[in-house]
Amino acid sequence: MDTELKLLTNKLLKKESPDQIVNDFKKYINQNSDHIIFNWHPLGFVHSKLCNIPNIGDLRLHVWLDGFRSTQLPHMPIHDHIFNVNSFILTGTVTNHIYELGTDNGHKYRAFEAEYNNGGSLLIPTEVLLTCSLKSSTVHNKGDFYIVEKGIFHETTVEEGNFAATLVIATEKDETKQPKILGPIKNDEYFYSREKCNEPILTILNDRIY
Repeated sequence: MDTELKLLTNKLLKKESPDQIVNDFKKYINQNSDHIIFNWHPLGFVHSKLCNIPNIGDLRLHVWLDGFRSTQLPHMPIHDHIFNVNSFILTGTVTNHIYELGTDNGHKYRAFEAEYNNGGSLLIPTEVLLTCSLKSSTVHNKGDFYIVEKGIFHETTVEEGNFAATLVIATEKDETKQPKILGPIKNDEYFYSREKCNEPILTILNDRIY
């Protein structure tokens, strides 16, 4: 693991100077671009696992391109995590939507559990049917920090035609649970691939963060 990434992660967790974090990150990607690989996420953005830091968690980079989103269908954006999501906005504007679940009357979703294998994610239906309502939406801009706690159902959006990038630290992972996704009511399995992204992401990103 790179010492630079460990130092960067500590600065993120301590919510130190956003400008310094951006400068440190730009320096890192300029020196290590050959080692950073991006894959398409089923929700349309690209992502890269930069490293795992023992006793802390994974450091990841998420990028929403302004020209193209490779969103896979059926689109299932509402999900939870088995870890705390600690996000820092490198550039752009990101909206985080928090949802409240129930079992009362209304449009119902089926809860799916995700398994990761064969270069992708398999969503396995459960017997749980839920209703879902929007609880809050918060806009986060460049330099902002925010946290989504594990087990909270949420959706992250970046408007079409806009560019955004975030650094994410996945902390306090609960290995006893599976991540859950809300999807179609029918009792089918869905497989989503995680194809390699061949776009020059770091070149684009280096031009967009300052």
